Amino acid sequence: MATLASWRTTQQSATVQKRIVGEHMEDGNDHPFGISTSRFSDGVNKGIFTMEGTSNVETPAGPTSSQADDNAATRSSSRGYLALCPKYVQKFVNKECHDKDPTETYKEYCARLLGVFFEYEKWKNLCSISWKKIETVKSPNDMDMTALENLFHVLFMVKNDSRNTSAFLMKLKNLKDIQNSEIDPDALGKLEAALDVFIQEAGSFYSLPAHEIQHLKNELKADIQASFCPGEKRLLYACTCMAKEGLETMKQFLQSNFETENLLFSMGKVKRRAVFHKLEVLLREGDNDEIFSYAEIFERNEKFIIVSGVAGAGKSTLLENIALNFVELQTVTSSYLQDFDLLLYIQCRDHTTKTLSQVLMQQYDDVWTKLGEDIVLKALFKLKVLFLVDGYDEYSHSMTVLQEVIKKAWRANCRVIITTRHHSAERLGKLLSWNGVNFAEFEIAPLLYVEQQLSFLKKYEPYLPGSRPPGAVQESFRTLPDSLQILFTEPLKLLQFCNVYINCPNNITSWTRATDVANATFLVYKELLEKKLINAAYPNLDIVIEDLFLFIGEEALNFLRDNTLAFTKEQVKEVQRKCDKMLQAKRDIKDLDINKVLSSVLKMKRPPTGKGHPTYSFSHEADQKYFASKYVVHKMKDTNLSVRKILSGKESRTGNW
Repeated sequence: MATLASWRTTQQSATVQKRIVGEHMEDGNDHPFGISTSRFSDGVNKGIFTMEGTSNVETPAGPTSSQADDNAATRSSSRGYLALCPKYVQKFVNKECHDKDPTETYKEYCARLLGVFFEYEKWKNLCSISWKKIETVKSPNDMDMTALENLFHVLFMVKNDSRNTSAFLMKLKNLKDIQNSEIDPDALGKLEAALDVFIQEAGSFYSLPAHEIQHLKNELKADIQASFCPGEKRLLYACTCMAKEGLETMKQFLQSNFETENLLFSMGKVKRRAVFHKLEVLLREGDNDEIFSYAEIFERNEKFIIVSGVAGAGKSTLLENIALNFVELQTVTSSYLQDFDLLLYIQCRDHTTKTLSQVLMQQYDDVWTKLGEDIVLKALFKLKVLFLVDGYDEYSHSMTVLQEVIKKAWRANCRVIITTRHHSAERLGKLLSWNGVNFAEFEIAPLLYVEQQLSFLKKYEPYLPGSRPPGAVQESFRTLPDSLQILFTEPLKLLQFCNVYINCPNNITSWTRATDVANATFLVYKELLEKKLINAAYPNLDIVIEDLFLFIGEEALNFLRDNTLAFTKEQVKEVQRKCDKMLQAKRDIKDLDINKVLSSVLKMKRPPTGKGHPTYSFSHEADQKYFASKYVVHKMKDTNLSVRKILSGKESRTGNW
């Protein structure tokens, strides 16, 4: 028998040499979590290469040099506004710290002046909210106005000399307050006046000659004239609002939606940053294939990037982590994101958003209300925006949103990253090509090696419910035969292993074949439903649950035929009605709480803003396919119908299995 290492190497080579066209193995009984996705997609995706209403696509005209120059000038003006204050305050930091070694952090500099080592609490109290920034940076160029003001307070307290600093600090605080206050159309004039006053006060404080103070004031006027476009004040105002106030609103939106991850099977929540497993991506170019860190996709020149992967590979998790990195740029080293002004996150499965304007309204609510739709859209494409588009293969109304992004973002100074399953990647590529868009395509690399799998489990294990010896989940996985370990090459499957361990740990020791792993998923769902129906006085509860799961499997397949992974409230009500009817007809059961049944397998997700109707879905697409595969296998055994007929929906539906 070949060794696991050689087997994995062979699998990796096969993965590199050809595109994976389905999420699962061809034989559903040989795969732990479902049947072939390519079968599901046969009747759904064939020949569909354009968005609704775009069968005759005209390639948009490219941006003119004047358009590009205009966008760059407006973006420069907006960034210039926000950089004016720090630029001139930083000049005086350097004067105050004229004896600082360039290799020293400001904490090290202060410690050298005092001749003492700062303990953690003392340093934190001294520096207030900017303690971490002042502790780590070596240049004032890396500080915003709040940190710069705090740094001056710290320096004056540490030096404790005879200088009267009150007037200087008062002018500095006034400057910071204007910089950080809500922006209004007259903000540039206010800022220029405050900077002029500060330069005068700071020049006197540091005993600069009059001609040197005047030189700084002249430099300020030159900066303003060079950086800000005359006649474009309203658009500049909007761009600055988006890049400042809008940025803060967007960060709150991303944090509230992505900071925590809901574990499967109601196992609780976990901080996403604590468990994120840094994925690798595969780039195919001709005969050359290369695997590298996901952050390197930002080094490509193409504006549009396709990231494909099987169900559960971590496509959504990857985008959510990028979004959180953008939120935490002050504390996380993510140099690949530092050049972007804004980020926009688009979920293609979202039924509530039908236009790009609605997405903006959700994520930039305050600025949207303040400025209005037209000016916000204009400002958006003047700035450098990172669009994260999740789940092209799951599109509903959001296809219209993607169409707007394709038509507008490729002309502007933007970057668009779109995730999709493998079977939709080719269709997406044709769509982009027909719109005259250059793109690069990457694929999320599977976790082929046991070291990678154990590393993933190690991050999640401390957050799983229940008590167990440290490392017990990893040890349980380590004892699996090689032929079973290789079934868990995606993050989702490893989380499903955790679920089985928590709910049915003894079941794992009996696994010998892939079908044993597949059945374990069913046992977890069954146990969860049995707990919810524990007080129900039904004879043959096992048979009732089997009927319910087959019904859910049939509905899961019906939705998959339509490429529907997120269901509306009305669709779920219709499923409840049909389930009631089935139970009455087959088991004469009339009082079962169908909500308890569906809540065992479906999760509810409210719109990001909290407004509007919620949507429902299986815990993951792979679970929907798992239930569908159980129904297909049962139908094949119970009838003479072929797999193709069952998957296509051409069989006669009697409601009896």
